[in-house]
Amino acid sequence: MTRRTALASLALLLLPALALADAVAGGSPSIWLPAQVSQAGHDIDALYMNVMVIVAVIFVATEGLLLYSIIAFRAKPGRRAQYFHGSTGVELVLAAVPALILLYITVTSSQLWDRVRLAPPKGADVVHIQVYSEQFAWNFRYPGPDAAFGTKDDVMVSVDAAVPVGKDIVFHLSSKDVIHSFFLPESRVKQDLVPGLLGKVWTRWDLIPVWDLATQQRVLLTLDQYRAAAVATSGYTLQSEPNPVKRWFQASDSAKINYLHYHYERDNDAKLVVEKGGKPCKDAPQYVLHYYEIGCAQLCGNLHFAMRGTMKVLPPEDYEAWLKAQQPDSSLADKWNGIWDKYHPEFNKIL
Repeated sequence: MTRRTALASLALLLLPALALADAVAGGSPSIWLPAQVSQAGHDIDALYMNVMVIVAVIFVATEGLLLYSIIAFRAKPGRRAQYFHGSTGVELVLAAVPALILLYITVTSSQLWDRVRLAPPKGADVVHIQVYSEQFAWNFRYPGPDAAFGTKDDVMVSVDAAVPVGKDIVFHLSSKDVIHSFFLPESRVKQDLVPGLLGKVWTRWDLIPVWDLATQQRVLLTLDQYRAAAVATSGYTLQSEPNPVKRWFQASDSAKINYLHYHYERDNDAKLVVEKGGKPCKDAPQYVLHYYEIGCAQLCGNLHFAMRGTMKVLPPEDYEAWLKAQQPDSSLADKWNGIWDKYHPEFNKIL
């Protein structure tokens, strides 16, 4: 194999890294990551992909250079080994380039961190929600008409929550028992909830999740697209069954765990409600209102895998109607086990 062949092999190894760089430059989404539903998610993914390109290019170039050296400078009859100290200039370059790369990553990541973690949104339109975790459930509390937490007009829901689309949402986090982790994959949000401490994280959902009845897949719609479509808000049930394609992955006793094939079916016992443009209609539904999943990303006990919740993203008017339909919690101390309000009243002074 000649030196020219070695160079061709090096170029071939660089192609995947160059293709990845071209995909990032062209704004292509990451096929191995969940869909992005907020501007912060786009910014986080862009930084992630930039670092991925840098690492991929360096890795492929280094391994390619190693392969080239093995081929081009392999032992041959009549060739004697040469010993030399090296090049001071090359050593300086190899020290300066990683330093500049680390400086770039430090500056860009710190700027992004300041924007998404140290500058909470403010204003009358911001929605504040308390999140109180316990083994193994998520509890959500919304302030009532008095716009204050810890009063009798507060609204509390467990597992299933709702937020308005296009508005900043601030979550105030704590835990009853052990450390949990509030994980919203599509928003690129993951924050630990620590007993006795009050944490804070925020996001905004710009897309509404619905389920396409024709393709039996989740679809993300803008508010205008949602209002232009016929969406069933009730009357359908989400069904799940073992995915036959992944049946090989399941152990004999895990059929109830690996439910990976989902579809909505008409529930004849439930009233069918179809809306279009915020008003009831008689059109056949194209979509069913769906949700984003909330997960716990911290191993929190033997039922950690089942600690899931749902977050419905609704048009602002539907969210207000949903909130008004919830019953005020008149026994906060009982439902919250007395911990949040009795032992940490300062947690309610956040608005």
